[in-house]
Amino acid sequence: MISNKYKYLIIKSLSSKFSIKLLCEISNISRSAYYKWTNTSNQCKDREIMDKILAIYNDNRKVYGYRRIKISLKRTFGINVNHKKVLRLMQKLKIQSIIKMKKFKYKNPIPNEYAKIENNVLNRNFEAKTLNQKWVADITYLRYGNGCRAYPSAMMDLNNNEIIGYKLSTSLEIEFVIDTVKTAISKCSREKLKDLIIHSD
Repeated sequence: MISNKYKYLIIKSLSSKFSIKLLCEISNISRSAYYKWTNTSNQCKDREIMDKILAIYNDNRKVYGYRRIKISLKRTFGINVNHKKVLRLMQKLKIQSIIKMKKFKYKNPIPNEYAKIENNVLNRNFEAKTLNQKWVADITYLRYGNGCRAYPSAMMDLNNNEIIGYKLSTSLEIEFVIDTVKTAISKCSREKLKDLIIHSD
């Protein structure tokens, strides 16, 4: 006698070719029972993926965002998961990328006659309910060699603290900052960025 679990697996494997209703009738299984099993199965699978997400997150000092965790799931465990699902599971775990950058005040490289200070639209409201709603840019510095400095510039999405664009330079030319913005913008379609606010000190 074939167990119900085995019938569920057969129905699932054939569901792309035949209707669930027909397969359940042939297998003498109620659709409500099948869907209940499917939901339970998906929850167990999600729990397994969440355990692996948490392991990757902790192993990488909590700096990985959902994009890098998605890549690690594929490379390390052979699990191919949509980035939106990874983000959803991370939100369920209440974890996000933690990026700590040392504040660095630098002289504006743009001459005063060309510089323009816009209104502070963000007004210290750093909460973003969706992706690509609010980005913040920042620059810090790293010492190397004999008194030399390198300047990392990064763009971060406030919704999940993901670094979406970055550049490294040995000078503070304005083109360096603009390149950081261009790198971040190039990863998204214009439609997704229509309501975007970019904030920098």
